[in-house]
Amino acid sequence: MKLLYLTTLSYPSRFANRLQVMKMAEAFSRIAGFKLFVSDTQENIDSVFESYHVTRPFHIEKMGQSKLWPRSFWAAWKLAQKIKNEPNDAVFYIREIPLAFWMTILSKKFRSRFFFEAQSLEKFHRFFYKVVFPRARGIITTTRKKVEVIQQTLGIPSTRIHVFGNAVDLEEFQHAQPDATLRENIPSGSKRPIVMYAGSLEKDYGIYTMIEAAKLLSDEATFVLIGACAFDITLPNILRIERVSRREIPQYLLAADVLMAPYSDKNYHIKYFSVPVKVSEYMAAGKPIIISD
Repeated sequence: MKLLYLTTLSYPSRFANRLQVMKMAEAFSRIAGFKLFVSDTQENIDSVFESYHVTRPFHIEKMGQSKLWPRSFWAAWKLAQKIKNEPNDAVFYIREIPLAFWMTILSKKFRSRFFFEAQSLEKFHRFFYKVVFPRARGIITTTRKKVEVIQQTLGIPSTRIHVFGNAVDLEEFQHAQPDATLRENIPSGSKRPIVMYAGSLEKDYGIYTMIEAAKLLSDEATFVLIGACAFDITLPNILRIERVSRREIPQYLLAADVLMAPYSDKNYHIKYFSVPVKVSEYMAAGKPIIISD
């Protein structure tokens, strides 16, 4: 059997979905003839594999970026041409709703043999989901709450839906060493405990909670926030690190004393649907974790 994973993603990237796709692709490549389709890689393939700690390289095919709108249509058109010559028993795996929507229209081969990974149920108009989900051979999702919603809104039987939470590559952490220079970069050179967050520094991900915590613990702890932020943070006990390569993340997490993920419970999607990769990474790092319920 040949398994083809279709995406419009580019590599490398700071977004967690790129990591999740790359690790899924590596796992798939261990059990079947496999190929991952991406839009582009800004580095050579070997460097991408190194960045994402891929120990068993697999076939990646680049389509090139689509500049015309809608980009998902033109990406699907390119993919439909590329898979024409694939074996008739090839199986397709996909997690992007717009791409899957156009693929069901443009490719009979895809339409009859694809599985969909449902990470989000609200990002796009419900019409897209109504077209894609009933045609999928199976739907893979990350929480039982998503199964309930899919059944209630689209009438998909539970026998066609499988639940598997997002996970982590344990070997990536087992072979990593704590970053030795982190404390040298802390302005005060303090030996106070390091409380760390790595990810999106946005309101619903807890940025304001982290800032308030840093104020309360101004003399007791140093906060290290890794990720892009839309505004300046100037507290003396907060160290901001915006650009970190994927291969450095385990090293930073292992250098922390406490890891935090103070998500907002006011965000419906985060509260009921989200399975953050970072939480699995935090656990793999073996550090105490402060996290929302």
